[in-house]
Amino acid sequence: MRHVCAFLFVVTSLPAAVQTGSCTPVSGSQITGADLARVMPVFAALPSDIPVAPSPGPGGTRTFHVGELQQLAARNGLIGEFRGDVCFGLAMSKLDKDALLAAMHKSRGMAEARIEIAEFMSDPVPSGRIEFASDNLVRPARADVSTPVLWNGSLVTDDHKRYPIWAKVLIVATVTQLVATEDLKPGSPVHVGQVRLEEKEGFPDLKSKTPSVEAITGMVPIRSVAEGGLVLIDNLKWPADVSRGDTVHVEVRLGAMRIGLAGFAESAGRAGETIAIRNPVTGKTFQARIESRGSVVVEPVWEK
Repeated sequence: MRHVCAFLFVVTSLPAAVQTGSCTPVSGSQITGADLARVMPVFAALPSDIPVAPSPGPGGTRTFHVGELQQLAARNGLIGEFRGDVCFGLAMSKLDKDALLAAMHKSRGMAEARIEIAEFMSDPVPSGRIEFASDNLVRPARADVSTPVLWNGSLVTDDHKRYPIWAKVLIVATVTQLVATEDLKPGSPVHVGQVRLEEKEGFPDLKSKTPSVEAITGMVPIRSVAEGGLVLIDNLKWPADVSRGDTVHVEVRLGAMRIGLAGFAESAGRAGETIAIRNPVTGKTFQARIESRGSVVVEPVWEK
């Protein structure tokens, strides 16, 4: 805090009595000389931007008692008569719906979306910048756009403090979706022509990009998808290179030596994964790495 040079300032007219039932609103992180001067003209001689004390938090107050005011005036060469305490409170106001919408449209991927606010926080907040990040938007169940979802945001003050705010919103945007052109059955690989990309109105998925038709060709649905239904990437998986119960070719590698035999898969997996294989002759089970479809490799490690 910078110091104010001492000087003499005589007040010829006394200020009106300060009302203690209500507090004078202030903004910013500090109560300044200008704030004091607004309620007590004796402090008009102080530099307007000099910090006097930290501002109270939201809902709080900061009271300068008569003795404190007298000491402050004396330190700065001011003479006056003080008839009461001075109370300050952080300026608070309710959120503005239009300001909320403007902030939401600035969020990633929301510029062209249709956003309707169904409900928002009614508690007063300090003045500041409103922010809504797309990552804090709660996704609806089954991409439903008819039920409001929660969107958590922040009110950022000039001194970079953040206060949580929230709103419940309905959001509709033009989205690209994978649609089944015929019924898709679990376990049956998807072929080109069974799905297509369509633009529809729906809830924007900003966390995952819709894959191309080529990217999902060969994957298998976990659950049935009816003709015209959405094909969700979470409902697809790559088929196993080895399924449980398959007869596989086992290659045992001992240095440069190769031994081949048949085995039964006791578990399923894809290339690179390790699964359990049962020797049909001895009945013993061992671990093997899947090298390709229907083929596994065993590389024993010899202890010295």
